[in-house]
Amino acid sequence: MARLTAPLGGADAHGQLGKSIVYQGTTAKRYKYPRVQYNAAQLDQQDKFQSVTKTFGEMGAWARGVMQVLFLDNWFGKLLEYTMARWDEAAAIYAGFDVPGKATWVNNAPYSETKIEVGRTFFVCAYAVAQKIIEANYTDFDLVEPDEDTGADAASWWSRGIAPAFCAGKFDDDHPDINYQAPLEWSLLGGPALYGGYEHLSASNGSPSVDFWFYGRKITLVHSMLSTGTAMRVNVDAYSPVIVAQQASPSQHQIEWTSDLYPMGLHRVWIHRDGAEGGYTLDAIQVSE
Repeated sequence: MARLTAPLGGADAHGQLGKSIVYQGTTAKRYKYPRVQYNAAQLDQQDKFQSVTKTFGEMGAWARGVMQVLFLDNWFGKLLEYTMARWDEAAAIYAGFDVPGKATWVNNAPYSETKIEVGRTFFVCAYAVAQKIIEANYTDFDLVEPDEDTGADAASWWSRGIAPAFCAGKFDDDHPDINYQAPLEWSLLGGPALYGGYEHLSASNGSPSVDFWFYGRKITLVHSMLSTGTAMRVNVDAYSPVIVAQQASPSQHQIEWTSDLYPMGLHRVWIHRDGAEGGYTLDAIQVSE
């Protein structure tokens, strides 16, 4: 026990404080908190939690953007909970892999050492992410289905940067990260009233389409309305499509259509021709956070 020369709190302590002082002659009582004893199941759960936390902590900007959209607020905590609930299911699949199959996941694991064997942990995490993507019908986020042969593919997805997604800013229609499907179904229109001097005009029939990725909460499409125009159908992720009319006489330029607010994160946009014969245009895109 500690030797005292005066009551704890000072020799002049009085009132309620004085009454609460632990003091017995020249010694003070010492308290020892009991050590918490964990059983084997609790320790195993702790090891799993530490392992998946480390593995998810190594995700790059692309994967984090996907998780933000899928789990929304407090996405990391929800991701951990979702993964822990699927540990046994995923670990059983991994246990059935042959030695080369397991080695693929061990050798490509983003974290070199975890409480639980790194290959098993990485597979469990990738399996949980893939299940959530399928569950949310967001299958275009480019994660291959985890199996014996896809450890390297999963590692590439895990470490991927945000490119080619557009972040906050305004971008002209000729940006290389805007993907015009079937380029022969597109032509360029020029004019001083257009953003950057040019815009893309689709064919007046068929299914000319364009797609791109963005990281943010809102997208604005800049387009023209032409006397020969039709409508464009805008799809963002798995949300319901929006039809945007592009027919007017006389023609109008740099018209803006702005989406609703989406969860902050990574999104994919597809645009298709819709309606009667006629083309649709894309002059620029703008991303907002």
